[in-house]
Amino acid sequence: TPGHLAAVALEIGTNSKMVHVPYKGISNLLPDLLSGRVNLFFSSTSTAIPLIKSGKLKVIAVTTPKRIGILPQIETVAESLPGFSFTVWGGLFAPKATPKPIIDLLNREINLFLSNPDVKNQLEADSIAVPINTVSEFQEFVQIEANKYEKLIKQAQIKLE
Repeated sequence: TPGHLAAVALEIGTNSKMVHVPYKGISNLLPDLLSGRVNLFFSSTSTAIPLIKSGKLKVIAVTTPKRIGILPQIETVAESLPGFSFTVWGGLFAPKATPKPIIDLLNREINLFLSNPDVKNQLEADSIAVPINTVSEFQEFVQIEANKYEKLIKQAQIKLE
């Protein structure tokens, strides 16, 4: 999972040792975390924010490259471990044979939608950052992410189970 890989990257980057304990979701993890049986976990901001606001969780750091608007006082991991960046992201993909004019039209319309102030404000309120990208910028981002994960998986000798 992205959280597991972020923990592996933190473990390698800090030359520390952690034990990965897999859970099927936050509802299964939460009792162990709140009772102290689990020391830390990586979560999406949108999942963690309600628990932070209720006082049940303490934020150690965010894994985004820059501090986030909803938690501006919280440092990034990258402030202590340069280059560290792990975010949950999604994208719109199409079959390889899709004509370029269709791809460009979709990109333009999606960017127009995402730049709407009401949409942008709602996404940001839910702790979701959505950059406005060109097709080539998104392709470059995907390649960089794929390379990062491939290198990490090899370095950590993670095997598919």
